Amino acid sequence: MAAYKRPSLADGSQGVTHMVPPGDIVLCDGEEDMGLTVHDIQGRLQWSFKFFENLHMDLSLAQQEHRNEAIERLGRSLFEEHFHVSQGENNPSFHEPKTRQDPAWSPIVEIKYVQIKTESGKEPSTTDALIVIHRLSYQEKEEIVMARFLLPVRRGLYEVIAIAGDGGSDWGVPPPSTSPEETATIHSDPVFTSPSPPSTYLSSVTSATNNINNNTNNVKTTIENNSLSGISSTKSKSPHRTLDMDGHEYDDQFPNHCLSRVRRAMHWLTHKSDMVVTELPLPTPPVGAERELSHLRCRMVPPPRFLYCPNPYNPESNKYRFCRATLGGTDGVEMMVISAWYTERDIGKGVKPLRKVALHASRVIHASQQMFHIRITVEEISLPMVTTTSASKTVKNCRRWMLPSIGKPFNNQEAVITIVDCTDAQGRRKQNTIGFVREASTGQVYLMYFADTISMDHATVVKEISETLATIRVPRKMSSGVRRKFAWHAAPIPLESS
Repeated sequence: MAAYKRPSLADGSQGVTHMVPPGDIVLCDGEEDMGLTVHDIQGRLQWSFKFFENLHMDLSLAQQEHRNEAIERLGRSLFEEHFHVSQGENNPSFHEPKTRQDPAWSPIVEIKYVQIKTESGKEPSTTDALIVIHRLSYQEKEEIVMARFLLPVRRGLYEVIAIAGDGGSDWGVPPPSTSPEETATIHSDPVFTSPSPPSTYLSSVTSATNNINNNTNNVKTTIENNSLSGISSTKSKSPHRTLDMDGHEYDDQFPNHCLSRVRRAMHWLTHKSDMVVTELPLPTPPVGAERELSHLRCRMVPPPRFLYCPNPYNPESNKYRFCRATLGGTDGVEMMVISAWYTERDIGKGVKPLRKVALHASRVIHASQQMFHIRITVEEISLPMVTTTSASKTVKNCRRWMLPSIGKPFNNQEAVITIVDCTDAQGRRKQNTIGFVREASTGQVYLMYFADTISMDHATVVKEISETLATIRVPRKMSSGVRRKFAWHAAPIPLESS
């Protein structure tokens, strides 16, 4: 089989073309980090362009509420994480971040859905993209605002980040450690499309950008958190542009404010950069639709917004990876893996033997991943009643392990989860949560591996695991030889390399 070649930002094979803004750039286009960083000194901001292969993001209208709620949670988490890193827990002047002082306040400034033109077909068409603007810092001497542009394409997710700061952060200036060999000054676009004069970008960042009706790519839906971004009851000194002035109507009045700068950057990207999508994203499955896992001989319904992320290096793998992107690929991507655990014989009915298998499997999996100080907690769970949608019909209120044909469901709701706390080779604390369930007719043990759950709400993780395990359906008959072939063997390959 021919060696797999990753799409490159340099040849446009990632599925989108557009101009790059002028500035000092750092190009990373290797196997480990595919991307481009532009330090825009005149615009006083920093750009980051990245392509995440095989990371697919659900921008469907049906999942908009779930997605927006997740954006709010992740935005708060990133804001508080930045606060603690910048302040330090042992700082004598340490105080709580603004999200804790005023729970009604939100770091999310704006959630905007836009339409980007495409080149597919004879008729003009568009595809969806998402823009999220949020604060990373809001303190007396520092304010940092980040804008994220997220565009699903056929082979993955294209992400553009613009970040600007006032006060302690001077975004847009190249770091002092960067050597001349690592940077270059560009005034055109050698990476994405044909060269273009820098005036296209410079004129857009020095003029008002409120009028967008005459541009090619149009705003679809805008959600602004002005009501949540009101003035806090605290009397701490604020930047001249206060939080109740986050609306677009104040951008002209405060053109040099970091929020105004990232908004101009996003406007230029979506309206002035000649952006065109060359490869449309894959269709998003309907809510509740089953996913067929052929190498595991079963079907299942993933949790909301989890989409299948194929492994091009090992397409025959029996470990099915699903990912959920909320703010793109740089931050907050959640991953789960569906697989099976082979046992030499039927472990028998009841939760006690299942607990033993779960404990053993969890330890073997993490040891094979070079994890240390492994501590495992086992919990018993009951699987809920579920509703699934297949190609032919909707099955309502069925217990798990429904046969493909009409028949009695197996009344087997016993399952366990393991919470695995450990440390990696660098000494960083890790936690993964795994759900195990035994299929009633064949005795096959299926598992759902939920990665990096240390900062997630435990009840939410358990709920999503139990609901997912409850949707698994298998054929009426499966021999032990078939089980052995399609199961996760006792000497498993590490998840990261499978």
